[in-house]
Amino acid sequence: MVRALPMVAVCLSLLFASGCGESETPRYNFSGTVTFEGKPLPYGRIQFVPDAEQNNEGGSGFAEVIDGKFDTGNVGSRGVIGGPHKIRIRGYASVPVEGNDDEVATSDLPVNENYFMGFEMPESYDFPTESYAKGYEIVVPDSARGFDINEVGNAPSNNGGA
Repeated sequence: MVRALPMVAVCLSLLFASGCGESETPRYNFSGTVTFEGKPLPYGRIQFVPDAEQNNEGGSGFAEVIDGKFDTGNVGSRGVIGGPHKIRIRGYASVPVEGNDDEVATSDLPVNENYFMGFEMPESYDFPTESYAKGYEIVVPDSARGFDINEVGNAPSNNGGA
């Protein structure tokens, strides 16, 4: 019996190590463009939220938008789980000014004006189940200007949260 205990311990640890934990859902990377008022969005953040109303659940994907382009495969981004998603976007008039605490802001520096904050596109988008599908074009409607998700009445329905 004493000799069997080490063997039981080894078997149990192999059993737990071989898949008792939750597996990571596959994620898929893709790229595309974002336009607003007929021009590439200068800067922003795009979030891809699985559309629970269409039975798609899981973690969100996201990417930075620079000069109207995004790629979920870039460093600091996260791919999507595939299937139908809602899209939320924060859009700005310019790329944030980088500097250090010793610099003093001057009127010569560009202002990072908000175009919209957390705007949710009205339609659902069906995203890839393979990596690097190219050419997604997201056209933000002109009516998004001034939208702020933090204002009363602008919070999205309970479809995955932001």
